[in-house]
Amino acid sequence: MDNIKIIFLKFLLKIKTLVETFNERKQKNSIKTDVKASINSAAQLNFVSENEKLREETEKTAEKIVMNFKNDTEKALGFLKKKKVKIYRTKFAVKLLQNIGEKQGFIIPLKGFKAFYINFVFGLICEGKINISFKTPPLFVFNKNNVEPFYLAAQIYKWIALKKKMPGFEFEVQEKFKKLYNKMTEKEINKLTADEIFAVKEALARENEAADFGLRLYSEQRIKTEE
Repeated sequence: MDNIKIIFLKFLLKIKTLVETFNERKQKNSIKTDVKASINSAAQLNFVSENEKLREETEKTAEKIVMNFKNDTEKALGFLKKKKVKIYRTKFAVKLLQNIGEKQGFIIPLKGFKAFYINFVFGLICEGKINISFKTPPLFVFNKNNVEPFYLAAQIYKWIALKKKMPGFEFEVQEKFKKLYNKMTEKEINKLTADEIFAVKEALARENEAADFGLRLYSEQRIKTEE
């Protein structure tokens, strides 16, 4: 089992644990939190219904793309490039991304220092040119070695989910989610407002859906791991 598979499975375990922990602590803190519902119950039901519709559309679209290329990840990445999606590949990807708290795979539009770092460092290493900008488009970053098909499937799911404008991909929300992912404590949860808890839960849901999508295709043996 190579590194990317180990990383993905560890990430999946952390996400599943985070979902359970977040829900438990959210429920406990809801007693203390002033839930000044910015959404009434009718609107919330509508939101959930619309979200479910978008989730189904995202899964169908992502599955169609993944199954077109099955286990040929290079062709899948070529397809993304034809769609004008920025893709960086370097053997230093994991270490370079660790410097800004990101993981290889799909990366949402960034801004500020993180965007500057991605543009400058990966532009220089992967394209041989300096790109100075404090914004990035949606992009993918991978190591040079083979990308596991089920891992790529999960990343494609997130890319489609963003294109479908599913909630949870906003830069500020993602930053809060990553902070909680790295340090899940009651103190950190208590710092969140009711709206922030709601938003972070959506970010967590997208990660969970993407992981389940990749593993479902793998468990159904519709895609395989690299040997």
